[in-house]
Amino acid sequence: MLKPGPLHGQAVRLRRVTAGDAARLAEILAHPEVARWWGRFDLDRVRRELVDPDDGTVTFAVEAEGQVIGLIQYWEEDEPDYRHAAIDIFLHPDWHGRGLGGDAIRTLARHLFEDRGHHRLTIDPAAHNQRAIRSYRRVGFRPVGVLRRYERGPDGSWHDGLLMDLLPEDLTEPGVIATDVPEAARGPAIDPARGYLVEELGGGAWWVTDGDYQALLVASADGTVVVDAPPSLAPHLPAAVAEASSAPVTHLIYSHSHYDHIGAAHLFGGATVIGHAEVATTLRRRADPRRPVPDVTFQDRLTVEVGDQRLVLEYRGPNHEPGNIFIHLPRLRLLMLVDVVVPGWVPFTRLGVAGDVPGFLQAHDQALGYDFDILVAGHLTRLGTPGDVAVQRRYVLDVKAACERARASVSAAEVIAETGLEDRWRFAGTYFDRLARQAADEVVPRWVDRLGGVRAFTKDHCAAMLMALAHDWGLQGTEEAHR
Repeated sequence: MLKPGPLHGQAVRLRRVTAGDAARLAEILAHPEVARWWGRFDLDRVRRELVDPDDGTVTFAVEAEGQVIGLIQYWEEDEPDYRHAAIDIFLHPDWHGRGLGGDAIRTLARHLFEDRGHHRLTIDPAAHNQRAIRSYRRVGFRPVGVLRRYERGPDGSWHDGLLMDLLPEDLTEPGVIATDVPEAARGPAIDPARGYLVEELGGGAWWVTDGDYQALLVASADGTVVVDAPPSLAPHLPAAVAEASSAPVTHLIYSHSHYDHIGAAHLFGGATVIGHAEVATTLRRRADPRRPVPDVTFQDRLTVEVGDQRLVLEYRGPNHEPGNIFIHLPRLRLLMLVDVVVPGWVPFTRLGVAGDVPGFLQAHDQALGYDFDILVAGHLTRLGTPGDVAVQRRYVLDVKAACERARASVSAAEVIAETGLEDRWRFAGTYFDRLARQAADEVVPRWVDRLGGVRAFTKDHCAAMLMALAHDWGLQGTEEAHR
């Protein structure tokens, strides 16, 4: 086989792997987010299987901005009656969310279709690798079927795979790489005529979304558990439940008290309603018949078992609001945490309107302490992964650090010289607005091509963080300007 020269995509360059790439590829494969799917690779295994494979596999280093960020490879079936090529890819997680994986796959697919003469390509991600599956769908790959107990994972157990294939006519055209709505922020398409998507996550769990709000359904022979009932989904929830399960809804769990997530709870009048004690206290005050007060409450931890399903509810302290809980399905490796992380996006305004900013930040670390592959986050376009939690955590920490630098550099005395102190609110508004603008101007360029909503909400996030730095962390500025 002739060695192809470098292949050029919109933002990536693919070139054949050389011995000099071994250490960098081993470093990428050692990252936990990559090792989760690819297993353990030491330097010898990298050299043996990726630098100089003896099974006909062709490997390319993926380059962006002058550095190796991952690997893409293909293997060919040459039997004439079954001829096709199979591909696989990994990128360092720091480069996720920029459209570079899709760019690399399109670039290699064009080479295989146009130069190698293939009519069909396949790829077989783990069935629960939602990030990869979404990326492959956007390129044009279509699911063919589940490969049961297809591959042994790093934990030694067998996991299902998902066979996907791509024909030349399926290959999508590349879009503009990562602008205000980067690829990481895009989710599955929702049929406008239907208005919602209900999709199985495995093991009896389903998610329901309208592209803005999300609910979780957990089915068993003995009953169905609904977690959250957003009013925007009210016209669709009964049909979604019927699609997911033939068993009646026996339990309704509240993630927290807010109407936009549980305002359709009244649809499930016969179910046992479960929520945190703080949520029950809030809902008694609200006296809203659309949000019944929970029948069952707890303080720290409650396990809900329905048939063969087990949901562990934990309260780890205030974050978005008091009573906002973690819902963990250990067997299904699924976590639901609402109004904290928004996969692929920055949080909603003012750090998700967090009632406790230090608790909001700590919730990211608490979430990463759970064993999960899939995150149901309650909002926007798609499901999440531990990687999404880690990325948003880094964004929020970047906001915090930029705000600390602004507090240390923006002079309150200079603002007083401009505004005077007779109108104290004019001074305070000008001072904190200047702080927020300086911090946001620093943060936005680093994140605008990685997460959705960066330009829309980063200044608001900085404003919320500045108040938390003053009131919760006790950080002072260049002068005593905070009240």
